[in-house]
Amino acid sequence: MMGLIDAVHSIIETMNPEQEAELLVWMIERQPQPGAESLGAPEKWWLGKLRSGELLVGAPGWIDGHLIPVEVLDNDYIQALRRPEWPPRGILSLRRLLVNLLPGIDRVTLRAKVNGKIRYDHYYEFPGLEECRSHFEAVYGKQDWGTVHDS
Repeated sequence: MMGLIDAVHSIIETMNPEQEAELLVWMIERQPQPGAESLGAPEKWWLGKLRSGELLVGAPGWIDGHLIPVEVLDNDYIQALRRPEWPPRGILSLRRLLVNLLPGIDRVTLRAKVNGKIRYDHYYEFPGLEECRSHFEAVYGKQDWGTVHDS
């Protein structure tokens, strides 16, 4: 691989500035642009949530300001992965996505004593639907959200 890189560097060194600029434009034009067509499984899942306006399956509307158990969201995501068009990816991909697309998302841990033992439960506290959509568009560009209304 280093031989190929060295060969490319030697070719670029022989170019005049105009040729370098043309090569740069050619390379930039061929870079994949962030958009809905280039989304991976976690992004497609999240885009579906944002488009439907439903954070949880079976729960009407967007549940902002409420604590959503991490396990519930994980299970929703796992169910979505069973769709054949989505290659399986781990829960860590989902968590990374949420952190990257929702800079202000809070992950809350509550401690409770159950049957004499300390138990820790983890929750997400999501911002409102419009804020979530805005963060998504900042990364993937303008989206058509249809006629879904915020709750």
